[in-house]
Amino acid sequence: MINTAKINILIILFLTLIAGISRISADEISDRGIEWLKSQIVPNETVKNPLQQRRRLLLSYRLPESDPASRFLAGKSFIYDDALAVIAFTMKENYEEAEFILSALSRNMKRDGSLWFSYNTNNEWPSEDDSDGAVVRSGALAWAGYSAVYYLSVRENEIPDFLETDVIADEFLQMAEKIAAYLKDRQITDKKDKRYGLITGGSGNYELKYNKDKNTVDEVFVRGEIDWVSMEHNIDAFYFFRDLGRLTGNGEHIDTAALIEKSLMGNMWDRKNSQFFRGIKGDGKEDRALPLDGASWGSLFLSSIGESGKAMQSLKMIEKNFRTGDRGFTGYGPYHDELIYENPEASLFLTGSRDKTWKEAGIVWSEGTLGAAAAYIRAGETEKGREIIINAGKMAVDGGLIYSSTGIPFHFSSYPCAAGTAWYIIAQHILENPDDIFWEK
Repeated sequence: MINTAKINILIILFLTLIAGISRISADEISDRGIEWLKSQIVPNETVKNPLQQRRRLLLSYRLPESDPASRFLAGKSFIYDDALAVIAFTMKENYEEAEFILSALSRNMKRDGSLWFSYNTNNEWPSEDDSDGAVVRSGALAWAGYSAVYYLSVRENEIPDFLETDVIADEFLQMAEKIAAYLKDRQITDKKDKRYGLITGGSGNYELKYNKDKNTVDEVFVRGEIDWVSMEHNIDAFYFFRDLGRLTGNGEHIDTAALIEKSLMGNMWDRKNSQFFRGIKGDGKEDRALPLDGASWGSLFLSSIGESGKAMQSLKMIEKNFRTGDRGFTGYGPYHDELIYENPEASLFLTGSRDKTWKEAGIVWSEGTLGAAAAYIRAGETEKGREIIINAGKMAVDGGLIYSSTGIPFHFSSYPCAAGTAWYIIAQHILENPDDIFWEK
């Protein structure tokens, strides 16, 4: 006679062992990721003699010199990636590395309180005197400010009066306040405007154009302030202003976050598709594209403001619209069925089709996939979050996670990147530490 009780115990023990192995594996990947991020801080093997002002910024990608993109990308530091690395280092109590990057960001802050979207670490572009082709993005800037707030909040929780007694803490707080002032100046104040309460996108933009004479696709820089508002940027700004207000006790920051929250819910929530759509243009026209972060970061935001029902609806949209697999990887893609390239001629040249969609591309995006894992964890679906993290760990190469399973020209690289690596560490950390203050209620 079969002893079912003993069999059930053995099954439970086996499943527990497998879960334990998975957790250990995820922890190991996370630890290797931290070491990979450390090795990306300049000076390093890629940029041995960085510009003095750019020392301690973090290289966003690691790619071979043989790749033609190397001369443009290898020495570049995107401030969003710097911010994610600060958060990851802080979570792992690697405070010195977090301080290195925050100090570098502070050194490079412009007089108006902004930072360029990216910096070359081996020369002085962009700078106040040479900024042709440089852009500012409000979302990346909000992340830079949030990373300072997150670091300071963690240290303040550990060491009472840290803000008042630590010299470097004041430098980082002042950086965050300057960023807040810059973003606040770009918040729409006209109550008749459909963008009311939201923060505009920044300045400078690039458009893809097909060059018939050269038979190439080129990026064309467009100068000027950006009048559209992005859902993603404003979710970033919400957390930045809310947590800066909590840290400092400044009610104006709390009020700014509350207005962003109200406007996001009132003007950018897509009831039909149960997620946030991409944005609103300056003329009031809605950009109804459905990005993954409108469902994943959107779900995180909804969980934070007590909209648990809508947060769960967004999670369902993640599975319905963004689940994908490619080259042995499983996870999520960046968009639903939107066009990869809006310019038909550029699309034809790059893909062989005038209207190829992201759904057809079917790529797995590491950064976005791990943002989805974080959304599941914050919504209480921890085992689903764990499963996503484990699958994403397969994208690690020598410590760093590749950005995408397949490269997409002008959009996605298939090389190891800071964003995917840092998001892996962040997602794994909040899985094991559910009370962490990162993007919580």
